[in-house]
Amino acid sequence: MSHSLFASYFAEKLRMTPSLGSYLGDRRRDSHVEDALSPVMLDASYQLFKKYDTLLCNKKEKGHPLSIEDITLAWEVKMGLESHQYPLEQLTMNSFHNVVIEMAFNESQLYPKPSESRVIDYIAILRTTIYNMKAGIRNKIVLPKCICTKLLSSLHSFMKSGSVIKGTEEVIMDLITFLEREYLPACRDTLGLCDLPKGKAMYRHLIRSQTSTNMTPEAIHAYGLKEVERIEAAFRRIQEVLGRKRESLAHFYKWAMNQKDQYCPNDAEVIKMYKATQKRIRETIWKDNFDYSLKTDYHIKKVAKEMEDTSAGAFYIPSSYKPGEFEGTFYVNMRDLKENPKYNMYTLSLHEGFHHYQYQYMIENRIPSYMIYGVSNNAYSEGIALYAEGLGIYDDPMEEFGHLVNDMMRAARLVVDTGLHWYGWSWKKTLDYMLQHVPLSHTEIETELERYICYPAQALCYCIGRKVFTDLRYAYLKEHPGDIKGYHHLILEDGVLPLDVLKEKMRRV
Repeated sequence: MSHSLFASYFAEKLRMTPSLGSYLGDRRRDSHVEDALSPVMLDASYQLFKKYDTLLCNKKEKGHPLSIEDITLAWEVKMGLESHQYPLEQLTMNSFHNVVIEMAFNESQLYPKPSESRVIDYIAILRTTIYNMKAGIRNKIVLPKCICTKLLSSLHSFMKSGSVIKGTEEVIMDLITFLEREYLPACRDTLGLCDLPKGKAMYRHLIRSQTSTNMTPEAIHAYGLKEVERIEAAFRRIQEVLGRKRESLAHFYKWAMNQKDQYCPNDAEVIKMYKATQKRIRETIWKDNFDYSLKTDYHIKKVAKEMEDTSAGAFYIPSSYKPGEFEGTFYVNMRDLKENPKYNMYTLSLHEGFHHYQYQYMIENRIPSYMIYGVSNNAYSEGIALYAEGLGIYDDPMEEFGHLVNDMMRAARLVVDTGLHWYGWSWKKTLDYMLQHVPLSHTEIETELERYICYPAQALCYCIGRKVFTDLRYAYLKEHPGDIKGYHHLILEDGVLPLDVLKEKMRRV
């Protein structure tokens, strides 16, 4: 193993977070799960960031050049130290990030054997959750009432599901009682971070952390408005192709979404079609644009019934770093067959499938684990997956319609996320904007809005990330005409880089 600073940092991080080691396939510490948001662990992580900040500063002072690994670590450390300025742990649990359900999911997917000591750790994590949320009440850093109400509903449903980890029932009921009696009455009527103490500064930090760029909320909002306008023009072109140009976009959306032949009759047919689309993309898009063929493809599974209401429409869990432990899986939410239209499958398979290609490429080529999992950066992975959607061949106008639906959703996110958390938009204003511009069902849009409220700035990663990958490709191909495989090799070969670090790397090419 490399003796780089980043390798040393990651080794220390692994000692602090046994669940990450388990995920990577190291089973030596399966018996424990870290209480990551306890005061003791928060202080330990702060000290770890301080230590490596000092080591990096010493290296620079001695005149040693910083490698891409060093620059990446410096970014991670900077974001880590900055995060400790804000009490983010007091907002850690919500209807979209439900620690109770996530623990049960991890227990069923990550660990092959039950462990009494792990149950004790789960209980400690739940106690810490209550402790942090009580601190949030004191500091007036609390969830919106609507989100807490949805959280309680999902917890009550989960307790009836039969999926509760044995031994945690009592503390979960303590959590529910606390939420009902103390927390919900203290919740706020507003939605955005901007309405919390130092909320705007917190949101600026989350933008930097999530997008790994220095874009401002104002610039992101303006970019989103322009993207929405661009995509609406593309929709009008598809309207014309489909012979519907005389009607409004709203009527066109309704017509396209209500084509009965675009929906599968049952869950099994949905999975069958996703598998056929997976094969089609592997034999065309990946073959034509990338210089490496994966040894292992991803699995496709249904989201567990008890997680349907609180999960996204689809998501991907990467393979463990150690072969044979857990293989990359694309999860499809089957709560409503109308959320899985055929016209959406090609674009969604490109997106989730590229998550698999990216991680599996890095694992199979033995890129150091710390360069894949050591960086807290959503913009690389989500940006490159959205970029991959644009590699598709959209000969079928309905598939292009599906592509534009997804494109519009990501663009509208830029407007809505900043609208909520920077400009203080209400639920009605936010919902009206989405209903006007995004061709999704009312239920799907409400689920999306709930996600943006619960997970500030994360939804910005997609379009901001894609913009960086697209701009870098344009610059690279200008100097190396036709070498698309060479470009894709360069952006994958060093692991998951912060976008500003990737831009610096590509300037050196």
